Amino acid sequence: MDPPRISAVPFAGNLYRRIVFMEGVVQVDVEGSMMGLISVPDAARQLGVSRMRIQQRIADGSLPAQRVGRQWVIDEADLRAVAHSAGPGRPLSPASAWALVAVAAGSGEGLSPSGKSRASARLGAFLEQAPQVADLDAFAARTKRLLGGRAERRLYRASPLDLPGLRDEPRLRLSGLSVPEARIAGDSVVEGYIHARDREALIRDHLLSPAKGARANVIMHVINGDGDVDHLVGSDLVVAADLAEHESPRERARAQELLADLAERHAS
Repeated sequence: MDPPRISAVPFAGNLYRRIVFMEGVVQVDVEGSMMGLISVPDAARQLGVSRMRIQQRIADGSLPAQRVGRQWVIDEADLRAVAHSAGPGRPLSPASAWALVAVAAGSGEGLSPSGKSRASARLGAFLEQAPQVADLDAFAARTKRLLGGRAERRLYRASPLDLPGLRDEPRLRLSGLSVPEARIAGDSVVEGYIHARDREALIRDHLLSPAKGARANVIMHVINGDGDVDHLVGSDLVVAADLAEHESPRERARAQELLADLAERHAS
C-alpha cells in the first residue's frame, strides 16, 4: 500500500485544510483558527464554555456552522452575535422598544403616562452612556439589548439590477444605510422595514434569496405585530440602531454620532 500523501491548502482565507490521500479516499481536516472561520474548540474558548455546549448549539440551530470534512467551523461574526446576545440584560419587548423610539422622536402622545415616563428614563440613561462607549462591539451589544426587539433582522440577496425597484417598493420603508441620515454611500445595498404579513410576498415578487455576510445586499427589518410604527421608521434612533447592527466600525461609529446628536437635542 502506498504511504498517505498529505498536503495543506488554503481554505476560506485564514484556515487551511490538511488533505490526506490514501487508497483513493480523500480525508479533510480543518487546521488553524484565524480570522473568518474558526473551529469548535476555539469557539468554546472564546465563549468560555465546553466543546459539548458549542456542539449542542450547532445541533439546535442557535449557532450557525458549516461542516468541512469531518469537523464543524463557525463564522466569527456569528460567534460575536451569540456572545453579545448572551450578555447581561434581555432586549426590551417590541412594544417597549418602539415606545422608546416614539419618545426619542417626540411623538409619544399615544403612550400612557407611566409608559412614557419609563421610556423617557430609559432613553435618558442610554443617551448619556452609549455615545461615550469606546469599544464599538460593546456599544453595538448595548444598543441591541435596548432596541433589538423592535424588529427581526433578516439578510437576503437580490440581483443588483433589482435594487432600484426595491427602493421604490411601497411595502418596504427605507432606513439604515438607505436613508441620507446615515451619510454612508449605500447604493449597493437596500435596507428597510417591512411588516411580517408582507415579507413573503416581497421575497417572491423580487426573487430574494437568503444570504449571509458580504453576499447580502438586502437588509430587511421585519416588524411583528400590528402597531402603528411606520411613521417612526427612519427616525434618528431607529437609524442609529440599524447602523449599530452592522459589523463595520464605520457604520457603528456613525451610529454613535447620531446618538450624540440626539442626546444633545434631548438635553436641551
